Amino acid sequence: MGEILEEQLATPVAIRPPADHVAQRGALVEAYRAGDPLRVIAVEHGANVETICSRLTSELNSDDDELARLRSIRARTSAAKTDLEEQGHLVWRLARSGFVVTDIPKVLSALRAGAGIDLDIMAELLQNPGPHDPDICADMLAPEGPSLSDHLSLLYVTGKHHGIEPDYQLALGQMPAEEVVELRKLCKANFPPRRFAKILAVAETTKLAIRAKAATSLSVGEYAATAEPLARRFRGHIFDDTAAWPAPVSALTWRLGGGSWDQALRVVGLQLRKAADRFGEDDFTRAIHDYAEECADRDFPLSLETYDRWVTAEVSRGGDRPSAIEMTGHYGGWQEALSTLPGHEAKRGLPGSDSGWYDPALIDRTDPALEAAWLRAGEYICELLANMPRNRSLRIHYGDSVGGSVPPYAEGTRGVDGVWCEVVSTHLLPSEQWPIDAGYFKARDWLVPDDEIPHWCKENVAFQDAGHQLLKGLRFGRLCPDPWQLRWSTKELTSGPIRDHGVTMEQALAGDIQTLRNAG
Repeated sequence: MGEILEEQLATPVAIRPPADHVAQRGALVEAYRAGDPLRVIAVEHGANVETICSRLTSELNSDDDELARLRSIRARTSAAKTDLEEQGHLVWRLARSGFVVTDIPKVLSALRAGAGIDLDIMAELLQNPGPHDPDICADMLAPEGPSLSDHLSLLYVTGKHHGIEPDYQLALGQMPAEEVVELRKLCKANFPPRRFAKILAVAETTKLAIRAKAATSLSVGEYAATAEPLARRFRGHIFDDTAAWPAPVSALTWRLGGGSWDQALRVVGLQLRKAADRFGEDDFTRAIHDYAEECADRDFPLSLETYDRWVTAEVSRGGDRPSAIEMTGHYGGWQEALSTLPGHEAKRGLPGSDSGWYDPALIDRTDPALEAAWLRAGEYICELLANMPRNRSLRIHYGDSVGGSVPPYAEGTRGVDGVWCEVVSTHLLPSEQWPIDAGYFKARDWLVPDDEIPHWCKENVAFQDAGHQLLKGLRFGRLCPDPWQLRWSTKELTSGPIRDHGVTMEQALAGDIQTLRNAG
């Protein structure tokens, strides 16, 4: 048994979902690939956006699914923008008449008998204004167009990175005269002639290598790593002393690709190998800061839902920003991403807890096996809660009692429309006996304990989300780091090391089938 569990921890793919969840998970990934907004996916799956992001993190093949989503959003936003531009005056009138923004696409759809209206994407664009909004058109500047020097930058850096040997005869015979003139205009008279000729020869030979598929791709990181030393070497030889050549990756992405590295590569015949090639470290930093600035300007909340909407709007303008899944994966969580903003105090649910206890492992979400175990436990508990009789309760205990104290616990009670969720507070488990971060609960709108209800509470939580909410309350609110210490039961658990009822993660992963009977 011990060897099996160790293997499952080391190989998270072995932690498979229950059979009746496979179809739901497939639908989840397909909806993501199709470009559905995260808020729409969350509603369809009866969960919140944070839970959906957590589930997608463990389900996606980032090298394929992220690119599929990007291309779907690009196609859908293009069509939605066309519809908005055609109906621009009517959209403006409806908005000025007091119509709720999310209802405007429904009105347009009714007028056109539903033909060709993408309600979900159009609602996203209207909630995050773009060029169709007369109020902000004046604020939007068209990107500076690409120049031949940008083409030469990308071709030359691609050739240098891939080790393309220059063919001087090929360059002499085929290099367009305008490209030679463009490079000559960039360079001062003191630019070494041999180096000038080599740049042109490498660029022209790289075109041949791309057509022959000898060079097929280049990541943002590879471009930057190759271009920056070259730009330092050429400094002093370029007419504009404030500019750099080869062009910086950020400028090249904007001018040549309209904000998308994928599109910039396509201009010269290259393609992305994988989704991660689109971004460097600076792109994540720039994205979270640009997003926060726009939220501040328009009084939007800093949430995963609004970030996903902002990314969709950016794609509609020709840009490309890290998705919500990519952003949280890069920083280790949404609050961790927000913590990089100046003056922002991240609500991690850990530092500053009432007890002063702090375990760094609690915020380390980089272990896929650990995340998969928490996710699996949440799904098991959701499944039980959804099938329980009304007014029946499921209790989750963490570990065993020590020295007669009550171990951390949570409880879910099945209602008509959802689950009443409770997590033990300091009224019954003082912080001296077990740490707590009250800030975690307050930041996520849990009801504050009082004399009448001495627990942290949430009401009418969706059945598909209740198990995850209860476990997050234990994990981040009561600082319980190990999913293998969980046991859930429809009965009051007995104390001590020998417990003959309920379900544990070990039993579930070893193949036990959980039912209301064996969970009792």
